[in-house]
Amino acid sequence: MRIITLVLTTAILTNSLFLSAQIDLSDDEEKRLLQMGEIPEGWNFKGTVQSGVSGSYFSQWVAGGINSAGLNGLLSFNANYKRGKSHWENNLTTGYGIMNQGFTTSDSWIKSDDRFEITSKYGRPLGKKGFMATLLNFNSQYSKGFENGSNGRPDRNKVISNFLAPARVLLALGYDSKPIEGISLFLSPATYRGIIVNDNLLAAQGAFGVTAGKIEYVDNGNGEIVPIIITPGQKIRQEAGAYCRIQVNRKIKDKVTVLMKTELFSNYIEKPGNIDITADLNLQWQLTKFMSFSMGFSWLYDDNTTVTKIKSSEEIINGESVTISSAYASKGLQTRIISSIGLAYQF
Repeated sequence: MRIITLVLTTAILTNSLFLSAQIDLSDDEEKRLLQMGEIPEGWNFKGTVQSGVSGSYFSQWVAGGINSAGLNGLLSFNANYKRGKSHWENNLTTGYGIMNQGFTTSDSWIKSDDRFEITSKYGRPLGKKGFMATLLNFNSQYSKGFENGSNGRPDRNKVISNFLAPARVLLALGYDSKPIEGISLFLSPATYRGIIVNDNLLAAQGAFGVTAGKIEYVDNGNGEIVPIIITPGQKIRQEAGAYCRIQVNRKIKDKVTVLMKTELFSNYIEKPGNIDITADLNLQWQLTKFMSFSMGFSWLYDDNTTVTKIKSSEEIINGESVTISSAYASKGLQTRIISSIGLAYQF
């Protein structure tokens, strides 16, 4: 706790110094910087809205097939401010998608994308191409996530995530380098990270690394086994460590944009050698003025999170070889790939 308090105090004091320096900046110095073209004055807003649909319909189609529909949307919005030597960058990225196969019940609808992330970074120049900066990041999801069922659809009796479960808050003080246009490297030796699990059952299960409580499973009288929370679990896990963030926003030719973000975090308090990794790669191809194709790749390794894996083995039963499959929890790399073609509007 002392380490976490020290990190937060340092970040707050540094922000105060930054703000004081901004106020003390003379009018002559601001005018000189503007005349040199080093900064565009005031606010700058930029964003992209994308939406896509997909679907299929079959009736007496002898080759076979299943009815399906999908809808997804993505919003990316930047609000950046510069005045004198002060640089303040803000970004909101949020996306949601749903799909349905078969239309058998209302439970046929499942989510294909679910995320929102807010990042704010404030800096003052340090050197020719760098900044002393403070970065604040918050990310979570909108709706429940379920464990996969035996039929390939979510088992809605087994919730594995929820709104603000998890949610991650990160506050970092460090050095932000921009060696060339469209590339940013942020390094912080003093970083606070909080992992929030605002769901009673998930917290009691110790999901996402929080301290678990105690659960008992009982028959509810209808032949169903349900969990009963005996001792609540903690709803927040606090960490202090080192953080690295690499961002790329570059155009290939005129219509293809490459967006890449990689984050590394080492927890000083527990197993600092086990690095948490988050990586996103997005390719956006502007087909026409209002239509685009996008493909996004995401990878996540969190040392506090377990994933479900399947183990298969061969056994001899009644003289025949039988494949036995069993599920178990383990740490592992999480992967997500999302592609979409549809309307896109840049502003």
